[in-house]
Amino acid sequence: MVLESRVRLSIEEAEVLKEMTYSFVKNAIRLFEEKEYDLSAFNLDQFRQLLLKYKLLIETGTYPRTHSLRILRGLDAAFLRLSTQEYFS
Repeated sequence: MVLESRVRLSIEEAEVLKEMTYSFVKNAIRLFEEKEYDLSAFNLDQFRQLLLKYKLLIETGTYPRTHSLRILRGLDAAFLRLSTQEYFS
């Protein structure tokens, strides 16, 4: 019962992360087109962090509560083989 609720929570959390990730990349594109390069770069950084967290959650069932891309990428070397293209397909 507890495991089932954790799995359900992980799936729901993964969906929220995926939606947020997509919103950050859409916003980054819009800001870039408006020549707001600094804000666009910030949104791309958020996109990268959330994408890594999403992939870690999907692959391992958890992810660290950190903003360090170095730590996130180091935890799951397999993620480095996955492309952003796969995320949107």
